[in-house]
Amino acid sequence: MLPPPRCDGTPTEEISRKSFQLHADLARELNGPTSYDYRCLDTLAVTASTRPSSSPANVGPKLDWLDPEIILQTSVSGDKTTTAQLHPLKFTNTLMQLAIARGAELMITTVDGFEFHDNDDRRQVRGVRVTGQTCNTEFIPCDDVIIAMGPWSGLTSSWLPHRVAVSGSRVHSVILKPTAPVSVHALFVLFDDGKKESEPEVYPRPDGTVFVCGGLETHSLPADPRHIKPVKDSILHLRDIAGILSPKHLRDATVVREQCGFVPVSYDSIPLIGKYPGIDRLYMATGHSVWGILQAPATGLAMAELLLEGNSTSLDLKQFEPSRLLM
Repeated sequence: MLPPPRCDGTPTEEISRKSFQLHADLARELNGPTSYDYRCLDTLAVTASTRPSSSPANVGPKLDWLDPEIILQTSVSGDKTTTAQLHPLKFTNTLMQLAIARGAELMITTVDGFEFHDNDDRRQVRGVRVTGQTCNTEFIPCDDVIIAMGPWSGLTSSWLPHRVAVSGSRVHSVILKPTAPVSVHALFVLFDDGKKESEPEVYPRPDGTVFVCGGLETHSLPADPRHIKPVKDSILHLRDIAGILSPKHLRDATVVREQCGFVPVSYDSIPLIGKYPGIDRLYMATGHSVWGILQAPATGLAMAELLLEGNSTSLDLKQFEPSRLLM
């Protein structure tokens, strides 16, 4: 989802707003609706509870696919001018293929560390060490290195003089094929099942499926992303919530995919974007939490300006400086 209003009033408001506009520009340039399911849509904030309530519901916009018996409140949190969505994998692949067509090379490997060059009182990164298919350590020389390893960015702490304060938080999601079509409204839900509150998000997609995800979970980050597996109870909980919210459309929906992943979270919940202090030609762009896809274009533009021109003119990076969190 691309909902910049969700970041209003936070340190990431500017980067989210700029990125939203860049997403719109990219969608026009790259045929986003066809290439990666880009579309604008309306967004609602929904409060729902299975607890008996004597208070009258404060229902704004009504959706016929939600159970009116449990909906306590709905309100518009975004419209087609402020909210959009895309398919993250298709978007990422589109950009990667475009970069390759322009001369970039994609290497799937494991980075083991950095190599440095010391000159008087300055240290400069000169490349990265990787483990190739033969498990032999190889060296790749580089003019510049950007740490953009998502939740695994913290692994670089052992290669550098300071600890990188980024960790991973787990998020589960399920993709459902509803028994009947639902309207094009993304939902940010505050849900009370009588035992605890949760904040699921429900996004209908252009292909007719519905994406449902939960909140952030504290869990150890596997060193190998191939070892990330969804937890059955967490998936069942999301399916139960979907069925309670929309019994006629989602309770008996076909499960298309069950999945989980990790998002990179900095210790102050603000991304780290900019120069790594004390080492020339080393940069960071990580820690965007759940807003990585939303904030990606503005981050990429700012990093390109920083590398090519020495400073970012499109975005003030002062509040994102990595030095604030290096320990």
